[in-house]
Amino acid sequence: MSVVGASIKRIIDESGFEQKAIAQRASYDEKKFSNMLAGREDMLVSDIVRLALVLDVSANDLFRK
Repeated sequence: MSVVGASIKRIIDESGFEQKAIAQRASYDEKKFSNMLAGREDMLVSDIVRLALVLDVSANDLFRK
């Protein structure tokens, strides 16, 4: 798992939302979103920006351990 994937999972856990809800808010299929977080599918810069907006954090926050 990448630093970004781990950060997103941590932020989701801390927010009290489910991964499924975040995937839906960001307009991702649940399987694709899960694969992105696990590092089985590439995460593009546009994905990082979109997820930061949905999670209400800065994109830089997603690169912190």
